[in-house]
This record gives sequence, structure tokens and C-alpha cells, in this order.
Amino acid sequence: MVSTVMTGIYSMELENIRERTMMGRIVYVQNGGILGRPSGTNESENEFLRKEKSQQIIKGIRKGLTIREISAVTRTSTRTVQKLKTLSKKHSLLVSS
Repeated sequence: MVSTVMTGIYSMELENIRERTMMGRIVYVQNGGILGRPSGTNESENEFLRKEKSQQIIKGIRKGLTIREISAVTRTSTRTVQKLKTLSKKHSLLVSS
């Protein structure tokens, strides 16, 4: 019984937080605020591929290192290595394996 009451209170509070957050965002935008990434923070795929760190990762991929090994050597996330592997194949920088 107590857990049912606590669950109900939790649900109501969660809904209140969502509503306040949504209203705050609406007011912010109405007052000229801009949501999302700041302009100029996105880089093209080619710019990303030309970075020094990206070049190091591509060299590791070409050597046949695993994603985790490359990540450890270059001190980047495994997701970044996977992203570069995909982009490298897309831009024909690697031979498909």
C-alpha cells in the first residue's frame, strides 16, 4: 500500500518536473533564446577525417589493431574509433574487409 502511494507521488512529481521544464524552454525561446548546438560547432566529415588524432586512428585501423587497442593507444573512445572506421570506408580510405 505504501509503495503504491509512493509510486503515485513519484509519477505526479515527474510529470510536474516535465511540465515546468517544457514551460521554461517555451519561455526561453519566446524571449529570443536558441535551443540546440551553437552555430559553427558542427564539422564536416572531411574536416573530421583530416584531424591529427583521426589520422592516428586510421593508421591503427590499417595496421589491423582492434578498436579497443586503438582506443587505448590514442586515448579516444571506442565510439570515435568506430565512427572513423565507418567514415574511412565511406570515403574509400580503407579497403573493405
